[in-house]
Amino acid sequence: MRLMPTPRLRSIKGQEFFCSLCETKLKAKVPQPKRATFKDWEDPILKEWQSAVGETKTALLKEWDEHLHSAHPRQWEREQKKRARRRAKANAL
Repeated sequence: MRLMPTPRLRSIKGQEFFCSLCETKLKAKVPQPKRATFKDWEDPILKEWQSAVGETKTALLKEWDEHLHSAHPRQWEREQKKRARRRAKANAL
């Protein structure tokens, strides 16, 4: 049985994602913080970076869904069924 492909982080700086099955490079990249250390959790630069990471995650998941749909249709269908089951289970609660 083949494993489900996943977006995989594979670079020295931890910025680039690849498909674990076909090694296609995804465009979304994780932003690096502007400075190495933060003094506290209320730091505006930290909040800005966290926001950028959240936007990147959303973009990555959208790009991943499009990649699955075009390059791996069987896995995309499987993923859609899993999502439908999760939604149905959440609505039943």
